[in-house]
Amino acid sequence: MLSKRIIYISQSPLKLIKFQNSSSAAVPDVEEPAQQQPKQIIKLNKENSFPTHFAPSRGIGRPIYSLIPGPKGELLADYVLFEETMKRQRVPWLCYYKMTSEERTIYIKHFKAIEARKLWYKCPFTGFIIDTISKLLFNGRCCGNGCRHCPYQLEGCNEEIKKSLVWNGAYYV
Repeated sequence: MLSKRIIYISQSPLKLIKFQNSSSAAVPDVEEPAQQQPKQIIKLNKENSFPTHFAPSRGIGRPIYSLIPGPKGELLADYVLFEETMKRQRVPWLCYYKMTSEERTIYIKHFKAIEARKLWYKCPFTGFIIDTISKLLFNGRCCGNGCRHCPYQLEGCNEEIKKSLVWNGAYYV
């Protein structure tokens, strides 16, 4: 119905009307008929409508992250947390090129974990459970433990921990 109306207006001859401020506008030369067809209201149900990606906030520039249950009952990152994690995970080629093979293995293991929206992964070299950026972002602040993937630049850590860790372009070593 809407497309027919647009075609109708575009096929009608246009005339220019001058306004007091000397600007002009194109309007149809023919007046619209007095009887118009009633407007149809389209109602969309939530299941079939296109999602709007609105991120509620805990303050200016701080989105609210949440966790959702996974297929095996484990908690996974929601969409907003996943998107923020993927933004922070990007590593420039020069940084990746300079990494050792062990550092690249850890980077890929972490990347696969956040791609699956997991909150932790098992380090292939030490066997320890390592928190992903998703888990650390969900916590909302630096815990002060010197986490490998800390997105808060170790702001909660003491100076001794900060001096012992080096940023390799993807995570702290």
